[in-house]
Amino acid sequence: MATTLDPVEKIFAVYNQNRVDRGLTAINPAEFELQPPQVFSGPQSTKNTRLKAIPKLATSSFGTINLFYDRENLATALTAPKIVKGSVTTVHGALAAINDELGVTMQPGDFVDGPLGATNFVLTATATNLVFTGNVTFTYYP
Repeated sequence: MATTLDPVEKIFAVYNQNRVDRGLTAINPAEFELQPPQVFSGPQSTKNTRLKAIPKLATSSFGTINLFYDRENLATALTAPKIVKGSVTTVHGALAAINDELGVTMQPGDFVDGPLGATNFVLTATATNLVFTGNVTFTYYP
């Protein structure tokens, strides 16, 4: 079974692969602290998100790195998503089932918490979600 990277590992893996492809050395993600993602539109990149990586004081790295990438809108990324509701009553309580459906490792702070409805619920990405924006309605398996 394949290992699922968490979003930060994935973002740095893609960034480092791009660096290596250009003949540069990879950076060590442990040497940086990430700022919250920012919606981006500008001449530096065609991507929709900028993530600033600031080097920690006790490292050899210096200078802020801008990581540009695309976050996906939940409504376009997922088609008719479903989970097994079980006995959970909140979005955060259903996070394990949501992660299973999404195929990624998300944390409670990535989604707005709220009650699960009887037949469905709306999953809404927080502004600090590294992978998704927007919202989508989930239903339940019978």
